[in-house]
Amino acid sequence: MLRDRPISTRAFGSGSTTVLLLHGLGATGDYFGAGYDDLGSNCRVIVPDLLGFGRSLDEDRGDFSLDAHFEALDYLLDIHAPQTSWLVIGAHSMGSALAVGYANHYQDLVSHVFCWGSPVYPTAEAAI
Repeated sequence: MLRDRPISTRAFGSGSTTVLLLHGLGATGDYFGAGYDDLGSNCRVIVPDLLGFGRSLDEDRGDFSLDAHFEALDYLLDIHAPQTSWLVIGAHSMGSALAVGYANHYQDLVSHVFCWGSPVYPTAEAAI
């Protein structure tokens, strides 16, 4: 259960809009350093170390699936931004795949997704 193995997160700012920043493969939430702190002047900002990375590394965890990440992100939003009405996701590299999947799963909540350095596949089948 995720509540028994928390995911490391930096959360700051306030507002009804939440910005969730997802790092890429081999990185941590530290990728989003002080240059992103100004976002907190107008909204809530959540910056996790994704499952298996940085301070969220748990050697006993065996599930790093998309569903496990969705559960972790749900938990983070419940804890750090329970009043959010709009979610904006910014994602780098591998975090982009998670961001797009999360946005597809929660279409009523996610208003925008911004991705850079995203994995590129020649076909939809190759991406799956």
